Amino acid sequence: MDMMAMALTSGYNRIHPIQEAALRELGVTSGQIMQTVGNAPASAGFHAAEGQIDGNDYTSCIDLSWSLASPEFKARMVMAGFAPFFRHTGSFADNRHIHAVSIGLRDSQRRCRILAGPRQQIIDATRNLNGLVGHSPIESAYAFTKDEMKLMYENYADWVPDVATKVLTPEGNQIVCYAFLEQDSVRCDLRPFAKYWGVKVEWDEQAHRAVCSLDGRTLDLSSADMRLEGGEFTRLNVRGIAEAIGLKIDRFEWSTGHSSATVHLAY
Repeated sequence: MDMMAMALTSGYNRIHPIQEAALRELGVTSGQIMQTVGNAPASAGFHAAEGQIDGNDYTSCIDLSWSLASPEFKARMVMAGFAPFFRHTGSFADNRHIHAVSIGLRDSQRRCRILAGPRQQIIDATRNLNGLVGHSPIESAYAFTKDEMKLMYENYADWVPDVATKVLTPEGNQIVCYAFLEQDSVRCDLRPFAKYWGVKVEWDEQAHRAVCSLDGRTLDLSSADMRLEGGEFTRLNVRGIAEAIGLKIDRFEWSTGHSSATVHLAY
């Protein structure tokens, strides 16, 4: 296979049947689908293949032509089962496009295979955040309405119940750190968890990893299984970073069916 074809696939090629049906209903032409599944470096892994359906690879992420952009089209995309992000400012000024994440795709064996990066972008959309590293609020005409955020949340919760996974402080307050289940461990996004506790996070270019410190003391995160995922997000086990800070796990509660969990921290 041609390496460029592997790096970037566009149009109605290698696309999930649910995505194809939704996009055709929206009136999107093949030429307006700029990227589907692929491993182009600029995509930072977000368009990587998640699974297979009918023998073909698919991804939850698709990029559409900016010619489709309008607040009305945003609303229609949400109704059709997407979390659409309109990339048109800052570094995207010369590459304007709509980055959309499908909610609800399953592979041929009916399994949800969404990757951590696209999953986090859906969660961002339910909070009107931009799905980028800084998780900044969307303040343009393409901000999500309350009804749109509610619909995306409900669609996501029906599809991946671990949206209910959360981490609580000793006082019972939820730390919004994008917690999710990975087998029997709860993992989270490093930066929001660290920010909550006043932990300083710096990027070590030579080691290609995050370094954390608290009150001038470098934290030992060797037991936290810290990994860079999706090319942008540093994630780690909640227990590992909590203990490094000086906290402990008071209790760990499973939901019915073990589809989500709540971690209660203690001093």
